[in-house]
Amino acid sequence: MSPCLHEDSEASDGGVCVACLLAVVLNDDTSRIGEYDVLQPLGEGGMGTVSLARHRGSGQFVALKVAKPELLEVPGGRAAFLRQGRVEATLEHPSIVRVLELGAQGEAPYLVMPLMSRGTLAEPHNRARYTVARTQGELVRDIARAVQYAHGRGVLHCDLKAENILFDEAHVAHVSDFGLARLVHPSGSWRQPDIRGGSLGWMSPEQVEGKEPSTASDVFSLGVLLHWLLTGNLPFGAGEAFADRIRREAPPSLPSWGPDLAWSLLAIAHRAMQKSPDDRYASAAELVDDLDRALNNHSIRGWPLPFWGRMWNWTRRPSNSRALMLVPPVVALVALLVSNTQQASLRREVLDVNAYAAGGQAAAVLYQLRLYAEVIENAVQDRRVAALANGPRRVDTAATSHEACRLQIALEDPSPLLPHSKPFSTMVVLDVNGCPRARVAADDPPPGYLRESFDTRDYFSGAQASALRGLRQAHVRKAYQSSVSGHVKFAISMPIFEHQEWIGVLSGSITVASTLSLPQTARRDTEDRMTVVLGPLEFNDKGRAHETPSAFTVLAHPGLAQGEKQILDRALSERLRLQFGGSPRAQFDLPTVSPLQVADYTDPFLRDRWLAAFAPVGGTGHVVVVQTRDSAAMRPNDLLRQLGLVFAALSAVVAMAFGAFWAWQRRAERRTA
Repeated sequence: MSPCLHEDSEASDGGVCVACLLAVVLNDDTSRIGEYDVLQPLGEGGMGTVSLARHRGSGQFVALKVAKPELLEVPGGRAAFLRQGRVEATLEHPSIVRVLELGAQGEAPYLVMPLMSRGTLAEPHNRARYTVARTQGELVRDIARAVQYAHGRGVLHCDLKAENILFDEAHVAHVSDFGLARLVHPSGSWRQPDIRGGSLGWMSPEQVEGKEPSTASDVFSLGVLLHWLLTGNLPFGAGEAFADRIRREAPPSLPSWGPDLAWSLLAIAHRAMQKSPDDRYASAAELVDDLDRALNNHSIRGWPLPFWGRMWNWTRRPSNSRALMLVPPVVALVALLVSNTQQASLRREVLDVNAYAAGGQAAAVLYQLRLYAEVIENAVQDRRVAALANGPRRVDTAATSHEACRLQIALEDPSPLLPHSKPFSTMVVLDVNGCPRARVAADDPPPGYLRESFDTRDYFSGAQASALRGLRQAHVRKAYQSSVSGHVKFAISMPIFEHQEWIGVLSGSITVASTLSLPQTARRDTEDRMTVVLGPLEFNDKGRAHETPSAFTVLAHPGLAQGEKQILDRALSERLRLQFGGSPRAQFDLPTVSPLQVADYTDPFLRDRWLAAFAPVGGTGHVVVVQTRDSAAMRPNDLLRQLGLVFAALSAVVAMAFGAFWAWQRRAERRTA
């Protein structure tokens, strides 16, 4: 230890000894580096020596780190030292030691940093400040926040250990020594250092094996730090056997659950120290979240508490034998309260899971719709298909669209459509008047079909609007009710051009059904958990009053018959329109809006209460719903609720028995008076 640093110093309680410092300043035997007088060595690291220094102009005391001569002899050593300085200079965080100045004295580079006068966490007097589980958890949480900050800026520390946790005059912890730092995502803009490794006892298995580290490597070291603070021991030792032990041995086993904070912190450390990076916390932020939960007396996510552990936290009360009659109602009250709390927690967890699943399902649906759109786009490129819009049977007239359609006497031969029609229940070519020119479908159209104009349909008017803007891309259109079959369908359409002139529209329609083969998913729907697809319904001015422009209809649902129309209520339709109105303009871009979670959703077919998450399918206007029946989500809570009801009934029996006993006792007292 430096003569200027004394654990027993009366002036600084383990910090800089004022008397010793004054003696060093008055001593003329000092060296000079740059604008700094080097006063006293403070310590030595793997890349450089750290000294107490004073700026000649301002008189400010700082820590001066100079690269070791042997480091400069290593290829890339000087560059690694300078890179450390540049990295730390860019990390502006209250818990990271920042470089104030980066310079060189001849060939030897040096760093100037604020003076951390209270030493390192490895020193006994600092370690002694963290003997209580709460302070240990708070310390690691502060350090993990700093590490997450560095990760957010693309920097891995790769050498987290007690010696690299420094304390300033106010005993605030700071992360230091980014000498082995590496990029989260390496790029040509920053050459990775040739120097790798870490510190025995602290580094992750992948670092020991010489593999490329990741954010999970720093998470591992944070787990080691937390375990070391809690137990006083490094989980895999620190000697020569460390490398072999960390390869062969699992992390120290977690003791049986206990109701104290230390158990939760050990569980967090245990998860952070898993051998596989995939089994650790996904980020330092997740580790911080669990530490926050533990410090705030909440169940951690990294290692769920057993049921009796949660019960203990709620039912712990001072014993009172004289109030034994209060036990049943207290147990009943606690059970019912815990049941309600657990119900809220279960609902939140199920909604979060459903929201995550809905986003994935929406992406799968978007991908499938994109495939359908590509079929339409390929068909439009087929000259034989495009020729159908202006085929020989087309009426050449200047009449209005409806009059032109009425003059038609026959459709074109649909043979060119057949190779492209497989994914669709109906494929139709319309001319610029909205008159059908060719059609492929399982059902035959009625006699008047070819004389009807479909220019008000969204699959035509939408494609017409695209044509007027010169857009040549297939788009997913709103659902509509077919005038031929009466089935509800939704279409994917695209304008047809000939010599830069718009000549018609190609539309492929899909009939709503229980699955639509959408979404493509590995999970199986059950009566309590299912995936549903919704879509905007085309406004029909001849329809019912509740079919408003903002209406949504069900496109895929286990309870939906083929072609059946089932419209959502107006309030939910409007809510979906407002929530997802900001979806990307390009239909097949992924949206940035988060899924909408609804805890009291009423399924239009199955009724009951459902926990539903709604996610937009790109900019198509479609919405995927992943929903779980509320009663199924609450099943883990049923036993606790029943227990509460049983004890509530027992409370009534005990109260009546005590009342009867009290009345009998009072009557007996009056008789003997």
